[in-house]
Amino acid sequence: MKKKSRTGPEGLGRLGESRGPDSEGPERLFYKISEVSAVTGLEAYVLRYWETEFAILHPQKSRGGQRIYQKKDIEVILKIKQMLYEKGFTIAGARKALTARSGDPSESATQPLSKEFIYRLRGELADILRILSSHEKNN
Repeated sequence: MKKKSRTGPEGLGRLGESRGPDSEGPERLFYKISEVSAVTGLEAYVLRYWETEFAILHPQKSRGGQRIYQKKDIEVILKIKQMLYEKGFTIAGARKALTARSGDPSESATQPLSKEFIYRLRGELADILRILSSHEKNN
């Protein structure tokens, strides 16, 4: 019986080799730090350091104490890497950007607001202005 190969996140193989678009195989649930290091191109010590700097990045640990990363963790790592290395963010800036997006790495930090939201916000601000104006007149 032939064993199926297990593949990594985003169509990457176990150690980062590309997977064909037509290939089908079970997606892995967990990855060791060495596998994540190979896939992301980052050293293990960088990944461990980022865990201390980014609250959103918190891989589980096995019974033996090894870090066990999930696909969502790897997506966060790749987003952090992009912000720091390609976009020139500082660690504090990247942390702030991730926090502003409620920890969802797939969501854009500059996502456009819907017209409905803007109209509702405008109405609420107008109400606040009226309240403040009437309070100011009473004093």
